[in-house]
Amino acid sequence: MMNMKKLIMGTLALVPLILFGQRRDIERDFSAFDVIIASSNFSITMNQDENYGVKLTVDDALQDYVQCYVRGNTLYLDLNEKSLPKEVRKLYRGKSAPDPVLNAVVYLPALSALSLTDEATFTALDPIESDHFEVTLSGSAVARNLSVDAATVTIVCDKRSNLDLDVICDELNLKASGNAKVNLDLDTKKLIADNSGSASLILNGDADDVEIIAANSSALTLGGTGFSLIVNGSGTFSKVDASKFHVLTASIAASGTSVNISVDDELELDLSKGATVLYAGEPQVKIVRIENSSVLRH
Repeated sequence: MMNMKKLIMGTLALVPLILFGQRRDIERDFSAFDVIIASSNFSITMNQDENYGVKLTVDDALQDYVQCYVRGNTLYLDLNEKSLPKEVRKLYRGKSAPDPVLNAVVYLPALSALSLTDEATFTALDPIESDHFEVTLSGSAVARNLSVDAATVTIVCDKRSNLDLDVICDELNLKASGNAKVNLDLDTKKLIADNSGSASLILNGDADDVEIIAANSSALTLGGTGFSLIVNGSGTFSKVDASKFHVLTASIAASGTSVNISVDDELELDLSKGATVLYAGEPQVKIVRIENSSVLRH
């Protein structure tokens, strides 16, 4: 009798593990949407299609707590973690516990905006074309292998988010903070990059007119060609390396920032509080102010 009781208890103890190893596929059709907002651990793949829908692959233990719906023109993907029973929560705790499986293949004709938080990830199988495209990443969210062709593009990344993007546009506005990492290949007429915190930006390509705002201990590397470059820098540890971005004119207003540039025709300098400028080329130099700062030529 005792052995039978142990056998029953052992079998019951295995039930959560069996459920944990199973996956459930769920397919849903929706009305039109062109915006995606996702959070939790969702891994999203975008697939262009004339119809609107989502194919979910999730852990059996989580299926009743997955939120997938369209409101207005927006698709929402989330996990209602507050409603998870204790026995389900325990399945995903501990050093050896695997991450929850929350996969979504999203079908839609075109995407105009993407917002990811927590540890959500996103990739697109096809290029994204739109009049205006916006991407917002926060938490530890990741968007990778994206190709965007739009008139205007707006990017906001903070905390520990990570973005990898190829972009063609008329105007690109980029703001990064926290420990965000952004890697862009770009072709644009106008670029405005606002970099703060400890964010790291690596930008390569062609941009006619570029404005860089650098603060705190942020780092920005810019390569390619353009016509004009404006740098407004503050913070003792902020860095702008545009030594491989060749421009005709440059204007540097820096307080403590380290700037490395390559300029051919004209260079304007307004430097204070330990700013450092290293430049290449033979431009005509216009000095507005150089106070407790240094200027060196390659």
